[in-house]
Amino acid sequence: MFRSVLIVGVFIVSFAGLCLGQVNGSGGKQPTIASTPRELPAPQSEMTIKEREKMGRFGRHLPSDFQIPADGIAKKLLREYGAVFVSSGGCVPPKTVVFHDQPEVAAFQKSVETQTETIGEMPMTLQSGAMKALLAAIAEARDQGMSITPRDTDAASRNYDESVSLWASRVEPALSHWVDKKKIEVMEAERIRSLQPFEQVSEVLKLEKKKIYFAKDLQKSIIYSVAPPGTSQHLSMLAFDVKEFENTNVR
Repeated sequence: MFRSVLIVGVFIVSFAGLCLGQVNGSGGKQPTIASTPRELPAPQSEMTIKEREKMGRFGRHLPSDFQIPADGIAKKLLREYGAVFVSSGGCVPPKTVVFHDQPEVAAFQKSVETQTETIGEMPMTLQSGAMKALLAAIAEARDQGMSITPRDTDAASRNYDESVSLWASRVEPALSHWVDKKKIEVMEAERIRSLQPFEQVSEVLKLEKKKIYFAKDLQKSIIYSVAPPGTSQHLSMLAFDVKEFENTNVR
């Protein structure tokens, strides 16, 4: 089963609708930190017809030039964050699960039609199809006496370094916590800190198999708290963090 990331798991429109724009309440704004680009552990290749058929209806709706991930981590992220890759209705889904660096993110963002609107007194930029769907949801909510507003200034589009910074905002406190609890050795924590951002992902997920969790509440997997570097749906400008996400009627 391929599904979207379930941080809160609410969408502006349904899977069968026009354009998929995620509404969630993840993360907090963090200072941008420098990051060093790296290659994925294994090359990616364009999907074959057979590979698409294995994924059923989901696979048939992926972009024609979608790059099938070759390593296990990227495959896991495709399963968890899959909905964004079948966006339609004027939206352009990314053709790869992981953006390697800021130049890749910038090139993708430049290639798609975007729309900037002031929402909650903050400028927000999304792909045009996603913004139209969001504005329609805001209008529908208003008619029912509710509000849909951004959680913060980074609630819509983001760049690569911002995704790295948000990742670090979970990893660093968790490492310190688990070292204090003697669940992780000091030298092991330092080794993980020394890795490049995406290299940390496999190490963190290995620890989480031992119930050493890295989400903000330290009770669940980090991928349900923040997207690994280069994988956020905000990079493709198809996600929007909603301040009122705890309101079930808004969801």
